[in-house]
Amino acid sequence: MVYTFGPFELDEDRFELTRSGEVVPLERKVLLTLRCLLRERHRVVARDELLREVWPDVSVSDSSLQRAISRLHRVLGDEPGAAGGPMLKTVYGQGYRFVADVRVRTDAETPVEGLVHQLRAPVADFTGRQDELALLEERIGRGGVTISGFYGLGGIGKTELALQLGHRLRAQFPDAQILLDLRGTDPDPVSARDAMLHVIQSFHPDIQQPDSDARVAGLYRAVLDGKRVLLVLDNARDERQVLPLLPPPGSTLVVTSRKRFVLPGMEIMTLDTLPRPMSRELLLRIAPRIGEHAEAIAARCGDLPLALRLAGSALGRSGHLDPAEFAARLARRSDRLDRFEEVRASIELSFEQLERRLAERLCQLTVLGAGFDRRAAAAVWGEADASQALDDLDHLLSYSLIEWSERDGAGRYSLHDLVRLFAGERLRDPEPARARHARHFLASLREIGATYLEGAEHVQKALAAFDLEADDIAAGFRWSADRARDSEDAARICVAYPNAAFDVIALRLSAVERIFWYRSQLASARSLGDRRLESAALGFLGNAYRELDEPRTALELYQERLALSRERGDIGSETASLGQIGIAYFACGEPHLAIEHYDQCLALAQKIAATGARSYASEELVAAYTRETGDRRGAWIGIDNLGSAYLALGEPLRAIKLYESWLALARDFGDRRGEQVALTKVGNTFRSLGEPERARPYYESWLEIARELGDRLGEGYALSYLSGLHLDLGEPETAIRLAEAHRAIAVEIRDRRGEWLAMGSLGNAYAALGEHHRATGLFEQWLRFTRETGDRLGECSALHRLADAQLALGARTRAIELYTAWRGLAREIGDRGAETEACWRLGLALETDGRLPEAVDLLAVRVAYEREVGHSHAKAHAEYVAGLRERIARRG
Repeated sequence: MVYTFGPFELDEDRFELTRSGEVVPLERKVLLTLRCLLRERHRVVARDELLREVWPDVSVSDSSLQRAISRLHRVLGDEPGAAGGPMLKTVYGQGYRFVADVRVRTDAETPVEGLVHQLRAPVADFTGRQDELALLEERIGRGGVTISGFYGLGGIGKTELALQLGHRLRAQFPDAQILLDLRGTDPDPVSARDAMLHVIQSFHPDIQQPDSDARVAGLYRAVLDGKRVLLVLDNARDERQVLPLLPPPGSTLVVTSRKRFVLPGMEIMTLDTLPRPMSRELLLRIAPRIGEHAEAIAARCGDLPLALRLAGSALGRSGHLDPAEFAARLARRSDRLDRFEEVRASIELSFEQLERRLAERLCQLTVLGAGFDRRAAAAVWGEADASQALDDLDHLLSYSLIEWSERDGAGRYSLHDLVRLFAGERLRDPEPARARHARHFLASLREIGATYLEGAEHVQKALAAFDLEADDIAAGFRWSADRARDSEDAARICVAYPNAAFDVIALRLSAVERIFWYRSQLASARSLGDRRLESAALGFLGNAYRELDEPRTALELYQERLALSRERGDIGSETASLGQIGIAYFACGEPHLAIEHYDQCLALAQKIAATGARSYASEELVAAYTRETGDRRGAWIGIDNLGSAYLALGEPLRAIKLYESWLALARDFGDRRGEQVALTKVGNTFRSLGEPERARPYYESWLEIARELGDRLGEGYALSYLSGLHLDLGEPETAIRLAEAHRAIAVEIRDRRGEWLAMGSLGNAYAALGEHHRATGLFEQWLRFTRETGDRLGECSALHRLADAQLALGARTRAIELYTAWRGLAREIGDRGAETEACWRLGLALETDGRLPEAVDLLAVRVAYEREVGHSHAKAHAEYVAGLRERIARRG
């Protein structure tokens, strides 16, 4: 099948995208994402659905899809200001839809291939169950929402039978075959909501999780609607877990569980043990030398497939082990009525075939997560050389005590849940293994951080590596945090984790998750008496709270850091703390206090520079400080704080020079995240000076990097700033499109502040188009939000825009009231720039009201400020005021 849209063609058979006949080089995952969106172009495709379609055999974070979507936007030309509108559209809180016109050409010989094929291959020596498979195929073949479930004992072969069935049915369910372990036997099984999200994200990997269970359920049904999907839900706990997962007509649900339960339309199959002839056949296929003893061993294994496989593997691996003796030993261990004892007996005998060292190593593997590589196994075992662990892993594989699978080229080992349970019970002292686990994943995190700092293509490599090991990284940190109070070693591990890959953690962990990390780091630093690390942790913790829009909490932490820095005599930390306090005061709506601290920050930095000490007090010292110390993060924080100080003190050109030094250094190091922040700062400063064309390339580069990094928050804000910039350039239609895109992202990631910022941007654009009633409604909502949240700076902006809209509607008296309120609030919080802007707007409104003397005095206040800061509009505004004075003089 060939899809044609605009100048593009996607050929499914050749699996390539062309533009005007030229091949467009794209990564496979990006092509898979595009193909899914084209196939489902008549509806919104949820992010979860895309995730499972494009990454069927590996668990990845939302950012993987975000990068693919961002890549598609660039390739398709869905960039700011693009003509014709976007081809790919984000739908608020739901997912993505391909909206361009598409023509489809079908080749009858092209095989139908689903996008989400998650079923792993069944074991090669699968034996028997042909009658059950035939019966299940018949039941599923009746159509509709017929559900077949497998019920029985642990180790009875339910999963392998489900996989066999799934592979037989691939042609009947071409859209997807989805496999999910519901972990029904675990203390914390998968919730119905998470199971639905797994299915949704199979088709739409980058979809933001809806904020309610009802919306998840609705999206789940919408994603499956009109599709032929086979859902294999393994190891279900009970009907309550599965009932919400019933799919719409056309798709079929296959459930395995150790419990018997009934669901609407459910065809129940109670799976029993293998018939004895099949048990013997399975044993002999695994280990032909068992010979005539297959009958006795099968009987003692209770004809349970897992027990048979373990017994056969043990005999196949150990040529010295006599089958008759093995059968006798097995008989002595499986006399209890509990059928799990038959599996346990097989595990135990396989376990006993291992030398003591290897048996201990199997037990130690239980501290690892669901999937691990040989480096992790070696680390847990205390092996310095991972290659030495390979023989032991192969040995365990040969006994079927561990499993191996390869997904997307990454080979991973795992433990069967019953083997994990058995081996975990025999791990006498897990603490040494857990400590080695924590150290290993700290080292892995450091490697990830170092890879990230190499920049360019290494950024994506680092993020993918973090995603692969995220569960074990989190487990290692939790172990150290839990024990830091009582163990100096654990405390040292704990304080090191957050700094090991600072930028990756900032991109991959939410602010709430980082707060847990930094609070733990702070407690550990204090227990170690490390005042330097304590100071750093206070700063990082404050930054996370500021990101959560809790500036008061951030302010308290920064002030605590300042006191500690002065107590330690650390002038560099004191300078950074003063800058952070200034930023927090601005966020709290108290710019006069912010400026006070910026004054101190700048004076201290200049004092350091005057002594010739290493610092980031000026742009000339930035590169030297960073190269000598390697402390990129310290330099970035210092530049950010000092740049904010220069801006607050009316020196924007000096701030730009400082930010440009930061940008050049970030590019030199290949630090994409540092580059992104520096671009933001330069763009904002140029725009504040009334030079949008100079700001534009910085904002557009910011947007590109945010998309590359999967930084949805940053992408949203870049879109909003670009919206305002295009409005400055007289392009309101483009501004609306960009603001709508930000609003969609804000809704997806539940960024309420971003959502209201986008609404403000939309209001501005509609006002520019003359739709002032529509703009007024948006501005009034914005104003209510700022007052509810105590955002006094935001309230100033909302008052400004609402007053402008009222003036345009002819409500001059109301506009004057709003401008006056804006000026008073700006003066109250000490925001001189906003106060003088309010004076200008109020002066213009009074001029239209005929109150010229009052107007000219107010307009002159703004002109004086613009001359002071070197604003590009200063000359024109001064001429306007001079002309107004002449008019007043002529009137006499």
